[in-house]
Amino acid sequence: MRLLVSNKFFVEEGPGKYSTTPLTAALATGSHLKAAVLHITHLYHADACIPDFLAASGYANPSDAFDTPGERAFDWGKDSTLFDFYRRPGNERLADAFNKTMEMQRGSGDGTFMSDYPALQRLAQKDSERVLFVDVGGSLGHQIKKFANMYPSLPGKLVLEDLPEVVGKATDVPENIIKLGHDFFKPQPDAVKNAKAFYLRTILHDWPEKQARQILSGIKSVMADDSVVLIQEAILPETGVHEFEAKMDLHMMNLGAMER
Repeated sequence: MRLLVSNKFFVEEGPGKYSTTPLTAALATGSHLKAAVLHITHLYHADACIPDFLAASGYANPSDAFDTPGERAFDWGKDSTLFDFYRRPGNERLADAFNKTMEMQRGSGDGTFMSDYPALQRLAQKDSERVLFVDVGGSLGHQIKKFANMYPSLPGKLVLEDLPEVVGKATDVPENIIKLGHDFFKPQPDAVKNAKAFYLRTILHDWPEKQARQILSGIKSVMADDSVVLIQEAILPETGVHEFEAKMDLHMMNLGAMER
């Protein structure tokens, strides 16, 4: 408690008496902030392995998701990534923390879907049987639900795509949203062929160039002439990067990836 008080998690009212602060939520059961703390601190061990990794690589940036500081730290196996690690029995708590962290990160302040993107004009199409929007790697559906709420007048099907075990946990998704279990490193299924929009939010920053190209190539192969790919990421300036984004960039190095 002394340590928690000194770090503003609690206020010490007197000997053995404490009151809460806004940071107390980071310790509360079910809190998304607690999930984020668990997710990020779990990878701190990989941060500590970055110097050794770079020394072994001749100080070259990691370029493959299968050869990373994270693999060195946790011994995932040379044929595995962090996401394969999350799928293994016994790691459900870490996988759940990752999914909850994705729900809260970089959300718009008003809870809307990319309000500065002119979806009504850019994604207009008339076929109600055509897939309108595919949320690729959409986790528990937090973004596609925002899209559905903002653009109910746009005709077409809405598809939440992620690994089967992830979309299976997306229990808070409206019935009009199709849940599609799929690994985006495999060919995109016919169910999303010719979709109007393929949306990737903070997906490519999880992967180095090699795997990022695989993901995009799979989407390209099922696009129609008027299909679009929407990529929502943080874009780093050439100079003057904010401390949070600089830390995130280092965080992504654990996976062999980067902020671009």
